[in-house]
Amino acid sequence: MEKNILNFLTTLVLAFAVQAVQALKCSVWLFLRSGTSKLRDVAVVAAALFFSTALTARQGTYYPVPDVKDVTQAGFAFAGESEDIQTRYPHTYQIYKELKTNQDGNFNLSSLLIKRAEGISNPAINLMPELVNLKKDHQALMSVLVITGETVLTEKYDAYTKTFIRLRGDVMLFDWKNKQIVVNYPVSVELFDAKYVSQIPSEAEIAGHIKELLYGDGSASLFSQYVRRMSGAVIPAPGTRTLQVNSVVIAPEALGMFPEKLRNDALLQDMLCDDFTSALSARANVSILPAKAGTAVDVMYLQLEDRNDPIEIKPGSGDYLFDISLLKYVKKEHQRTKAEVRHIYGVLVKLDFYEPLSDEHFFDAELKNAEYKDSLLKDKSGDDFPAYWDTLRRLFVKYADAVKSEDKSWIETAASVPDIAGKLRKTRKTIDSTR
Repeated sequence: MEKNILNFLTTLVLAFAVQAVQALKCSVWLFLRSGTSKLRDVAVVAAALFFSTALTARQGTYYPVPDVKDVTQAGFAFAGESEDIQTRYPHTYQIYKELKTNQDGNFNLSSLLIKRAEGISNPAINLMPELVNLKKDHQALMSVLVITGETVLTEKYDAYTKTFIRLRGDVMLFDWKNKQIVVNYPVSVELFDAKYVSQIPSEAEIAGHIKELLYGDGSASLFSQYVRRMSGAVIPAPGTRTLQVNSVVIAPEALGMFPEKLRNDALLQDMLCDDFTSALSARANVSILPAKAGTAVDVMYLQLEDRNDPIEIKPGSGDYLFDISLLKYVKKEHQRTKAEVRHIYGVLVKLDFYEPLSDEHFFDAELKNAEYKDSLLKDKSGDDFPAYWDTLRRLFVKYADAVKSEDKSWIETAASVPDIAGKLRKTRKTIDSTR
């Protein structure tokens, strides 16, 4: 207790001392302007430098108050125009409608999200329940979880039924006044399920899965990711440069790793882009603008739950861009026992990170990754897609970890180009500059 009081008093004294130093420096300027004796000028300057140095030595104790930004929680939103939402997000939209129908008007996805966000602790932002004093600042920041994609796929394979569900979105902070994105953290979550049953899942079962992926208590749900990303959100200074995925290409040789029903160019581009950006954004804690690849549009429409008219936002173009190419995939048997078999699943990806204005390429290399998967010999589901996809996702995570840290062990084996460590350093420095 006494130690805490002492620390508080020390900090208070130092805070007053900082103000005193500022006043002293101002006095120095006035003395110099008034033509006082050089000896007095030197003495005053020396005193100012002494106090400044003393305070600098105490930086471990004194901390200036950070510039805290007010951020209004807008809750949950659908991306797209209102007439398209039911078509683009049939299952999520049905859940949204049921919540509003079965409960009072104050209970919806937004209220659930804002309730979950009560656990957010971030010294850089002050979360607020509603817009206040719009004239106070040049910005009016709002946070929102925007759902941007819903994919549901069910297939039968002999006696097995396979289910694949994927939700993707953005944890977005935007300026209400200027209708511009200030911070954007891509997020996604998915479910692979294979059961030895004869019938495909009912609508109620699908809805149960989506509820869990959307607002379940698990750490992977979109609501949980929103809380996590907002807890570490950093508001960039004006003029901070931005990141974006410019293009995604799936080579014909790589299409075979995807189920027939997923072989849609725009959908696959979205999936690759989402997994890459969500891994890099989360691992390196950086904002990445909505991509120009896949189903990207020049104008985003955010349909908030409490508004009839959508908010029109232009994502803009990034200063630094990524091009992603999925080139090949491979599966090889590694070893076999009487009961199970182990396979190696591999993927080859090309990443190009560059500045279009100067045409400087910071990272341009092909990366490979391989993962093992054990399967029972009696498993007849015949589904390799989850293993391929996990291998690809792990490549993106390993790359993001290499960018974040100084560990070059994986990337030096994954790439076969000269000076990969130098390319990584340039990439890390450039990405760090966008925070």
